[in-house]
Amino acid sequence: MRRAEIGPLACVILAVLGCSSEGFPESQQPAISVRGDTVVLLSGAPAHPQGGVLRADLTIGLLEGPEEYLFGRVGDAAVGRDWSIYVLDSQAQIVRQYTSDGVFMRNLGGPGDGPGEFRSARMVETDTEGRVLIGEVRSGDVHVYSFDGDLVETWSLSHAIEPPITVDTAGLAYVRLQGMRRESYRLSDDPGRISVDGPNFVDVVPDRSLGSEHPGTVRLARDGTVVDTVPSPATDDIENYLIAPSGRIYVGLDYTPRSWWTWSPQGYLMTGRTDRYAIDLHLVAASGVDSLVSVRRQRDRISIRPEVQEVIATQVAALLGDNDVRWRDANPVPQLKPAYHRVLGARDGRIWIRLHVPSIRDPDSNVHDGSEWFEPESAFDVFEPSGHYLGEVRGPAGIRATWARGDTLLVISTDELGVDTVTRLIVVWD
Repeated sequence: MRRAEIGPLACVILAVLGCSSEGFPESQQPAISVRGDTVVLLSGAPAHPQGGVLRADLTIGLLEGPEEYLFGRVGDAAVGRDWSIYVLDSQAQIVRQYTSDGVFMRNLGGPGDGPGEFRSARMVETDTEGRVLIGEVRSGDVHVYSFDGDLVETWSLSHAIEPPITVDTAGLAYVRLQGMRRESYRLSDDPGRISVDGPNFVDVVPDRSLGSEHPGTVRLARDGTVVDTVPSPATDDIENYLIAPSGRIYVGLDYTPRSWWTWSPQGYLMTGRTDRYAIDLHLVAASGVDSLVSVRRQRDRISIRPEVQEVIATQVAALLGDNDVRWRDANPVPQLKPAYHRVLGARDGRIWIRLHVPSIRDPDSNVHDGSEWFEPESAFDVFEPSGHYLGEVRGPAGIRATWARGDTLLVISTDELGVDTVTRLIVVWD
């Protein structure tokens, strides 16, 4: 049903999101329906039917040159309130600050155990006041620097954390506590506990001693005090293991769908599974509205080339052993790529969905292990939080997006010489 028919619940939810239909003709309005406590927004026609192209506006990183432009390994990158750029070199354990024109300004922190120094920094984020947050995965410390590069304080969470750190528009920081997978696995060599079929195989069984569910997120005020702890959202279990005649064995297949969740800079959770084109926006954390919005688009999944399927099958057969190849009958290799790679929430509320594209073979490659097949470009679907579909944009291959706002995307990439760079891309809509 359309917007005029959606009723009071949907109106409240869309008002919370700050959604507006102004400027979009009828053909571009999402079809809106209410299913229980969920408002489903099914995309209409794209605002830009011809899509767009991501053009490089600025690149930071050199093979040779001044030390401040040489990176060992870029772990994360962010953009400040004034559009300055922060690059975390996880190998050198230092954050470098650049102007919006890419001119080096200063270093933040560095390797060590002193105040403001770090050993396991993996994430960098900026807040609404222009401060810089640098998170260490092992210690759980978050070092807070001023825009001028001075250490303001260190928040010690006494628990390992994991990327990313997110700061919302209200200035609250969301730090994910580190945990294990929903089910961890280990090899069992105890025939009395697990029956073993054949001399060459052992079963893989859940081992609860290895960890439990992800413990959730700590939400912090501007001064680092804990506002609350948000438990992990319930996600659908996706069994990415194979069932062999010898029992259950964990095999991470290429293109296996996965469940995911992350925080939007708008202050709400986003969840989904990559085999379903549905991005769920949970509004409870931000607004108190016990509902969610599901942004959806009808899009066919891409077939995995037979050559790639055969490579995967060969790898799995080698892992299981020559005497146990009947797994093919129970769990065939995936034939379709997931609906998308991952999702990035932009500072302005837009949703960037990294898509899969058809793979091609490198004509200069002499290997036959699957790496010769690659996706030659990147592609993103871009949505407004209202469900209005802006269009598909194409860009360079091999990029990892870390930050977005409006038509600007910040990405990390590694070139053929192994040089890490940070690039600011701008969408040019056709």
